[in-house]
Amino acid sequence: MGRKRRWGGSVFGHKIYKRDRAAAECLLMLKYFDEESIFEDDQFRRRYRMRKPLFLHIIDELTTEEYLRSPRQHEIEEMMRSNAARGFPGMIGSIDCMHWEWANCPSGWHGVYKGHKGNPTMILEAVASEDLRIWHAFFGLPGSHNDINVLNRSPVFDDLANGNALEVEFTVNGNIYSMGYYLADGIYPD
Repeated sequence: MGRKRRWGGSVFGHKIYKRDRAAAECLLMLKYFDEESIFEDDQFRRRYRMRKPLFLHIIDELTTEEYLRSPRQHEIEEMMRSNAARGFPGMIGSIDCMHWEWANCPSGWHGVYKGHKGNPTMILEAVASEDLRIWHAFFGLPGSHNDINVLNRSPVFDDLANGNALEVEFTVNGNIYSMGYYLADGIYPD
């Protein structure tokens, strides 16, 4: 028989480094994004390849124009009807994580952002409906994360965890369920 896999890293045999990612995120916010940030706009532009006001304008437009708003109750019901007709009762969307290569990644960050193919990448987590409407996106985590790590940091399940999830009900094999699910590919431990 084969050897039992030793858990601890996403790739067998890779060395495991304990990193304080939460502290690193706090430091990043303090340096560049807080009202009283340490670095000035010219340093922001050099690091992120755009002016800080442009970056903040993009964020403002995305949030105020509801480009990525959560679906409303009637939209969830329509998605569930459509998915049930396709053989997926209770499915409210398809979720996946994709690696986007970061060609201009600062050399000091290469180790953290190194993806599974060796190049620096950022991860995009997205939820889409059958009509390819993307209604959730979470972008920017380092490529060194696997899908489970992304889900642990993502706000996609915040409403559920806070008791604010939309009401759904469906039946499978005579069992009644009150929470919808996302169809996922490969987001499970071996």
